[in-house]
Amino acid sequence: MAIEVTPANLTALNVMLVSLFDEGLTEAELEQSAILETAFVGPSGSAANIYTFHPNQARLVKKLRDSDELKVRGVNVYSQRVENDRREDVVEVHRDHIADDLVGQYAGMFSDLGFFSVIRRPPRSTPLRTLVPYTTLGLGYDGKPFFAGTGNSESHPVKPFQSGSATQVNWLIQAAGLTFTTFATGYAAMEGFLGEDGKSAGSRPNLLLVSPEYRGVGMDICYNDRPSTLSGGGNPWLGKCDLMVIQNWTGLNRWELIDNRQPRRRPFVRQEREAFALYSQINDTDESVFARDTFRYKVTGRDGTGYGYWYKALLSTLT
Repeated sequence: MAIEVTPANLTALNVMLVSLFDEGLTEAELEQSAILETAFVGPSGSAANIYTFHPNQARLVKKLRDSDELKVRGVNVYSQRVENDRREDVVEVHRDHIADDLVGQYAGMFSDLGFFSVIRRPPRSTPLRTLVPYTTLGLGYDGKPFFAGTGNSESHPVKPFQSGSATQVNWLIQAAGLTFTTFATGYAAMEGFLGEDGKSAGSRPNLLLVSPEYRGVGMDICYNDRPSTLSGGGNPWLGKCDLMVIQNWTGLNRWELIDNRQPRRRPFVRQEREAFALYSQINDTDESVFARDTFRYKVTGRDGTGYGYWYKALLSTLT
């Protein structure tokens, strides 16, 4: 059915396309809500935010009776700058497609625009979708790769920037993949992480993130009282962690343990500078409309992602 390309019809088309965009945005935000539980989430009022980190847990000490002595514990504080990036995508709709009533073929595209403005598409997709880079190359506040260990021959110093400091790692390579045994190894390693004072960093995993290949064994570890892999024996890990399956890890055979119990002491950072929105060029005086008979729709916004406390996350991979 032919449709007359008039300002009124273009305005109505705008309303429909924005509705599709919002539909995808809502769907993505629902999916991302759980993922954001791994990050400290906050606003941003400038080009970048500066975050500060201190590796030690707060500890209260008993004060001696009849003593006026005030015990002051020195704390080293480290900082990290997280930049905001502008992300955008543009879709062009040809005048003839509107006139020939073919706009329906763009419906999925505009829904995707909303969805992927929140959840990035490959190859820029990320382990936690909009969070840390999949390459694991980003640096933490101690100047070392956030995930450091057998996967990149790096390690985190117990005392950052101090020569000769003892080290520890949060990236393991375990040839068996995810099993009850490798899970126990990772859990114990994470509980053993030390703060700068040489005492426990207080890491206690409560989230297990897995690639889709490990969905079954992940459910056994987290929720099954008597899994078959334990020959019907009781599950010592029951209730320790919740399971999260990360779809864009397909084929990666990776899993992570996360401790997100303290909102301000989480492994990742997510900040929003400018909410993502859909804009249009549909006036006859716009260059693209006048010269090329195309109407442009652009989604754009600004946000930033980065790393928080490395000892609140542990990565295990096959290679």
